[in-house]
Amino acid sequence: MELRVINKTDAELRIEIAGEDHTFMNVLKGALLEADDVTAATYDMNPEQSGGQTDPILTVKTEESDPLDALEGAASDISTRTDALREAVQTAWESRGPTQGRPPAGVGIVTNSSSLLLKQIRLHGQLI
Repeated sequence: MELRVINKTDAELRIEIAGEDHTFMNVLKGALLEADDVTAATYDMNPEQSGGQTDPILTVKTEESDPLDALEGAASDISTRTDALREAVQTAWESRGPTQGRPPAGVGIVTNSSSLLLKQIRLHGQLI
């Protein structure tokens, strides 16, 4: 995952999040919209309407806080939630007794994306 800041002001951030798709972007947008100070969170990845762009461009607007801080908080919240979900699934799976195979791994997709996003935000936060 690579981040490219397109535009950043005190109240708005437009950032390209390379390599992600609707699965992670919808989760991220939802987490941002749950934050108290976030007034808007949207993303666009429609290549026909955006001149061929295929990686999502996330827009975050805040009232008083730094939008990069809001993005970091949302990514951290996603990591916390998916870790808890993974543990609950693992516990439920293990409570079934001896079985064949491993528990479903779908939670890992969002967890890995949110962890990578956190690392990239922290890196970019030092550079911005």
